[in-house]
Amino acid sequence: MTVTKDAFNRAWLMLKSQPEGMSFTKEEKAQILNTIVKMMESGDVKQQMDAEELFKLYTNSMSPTPHFSH
Repeated sequence: MTVTKDAFNRAWLMLKSQPEGMSFTKEEKAQILNTIVKMMESGDVKQQMDAEELFKLYTNSMSPTPHFSH
């Protein structure tokens, strides 16, 4: 199953516009992960590569931001 460019763009925009330190809602997480899974299972190499990029953004957004002390 392929994912529409619109679904990809929505997930990408959510990930890129998420304010630092803010968590995604359960619905947002579900939408992002559902898009990534569909893209990974699409059989389309381009969509699979795009899904990897989305997943990297997603995992980076879920990681706590390191705080450095001087």
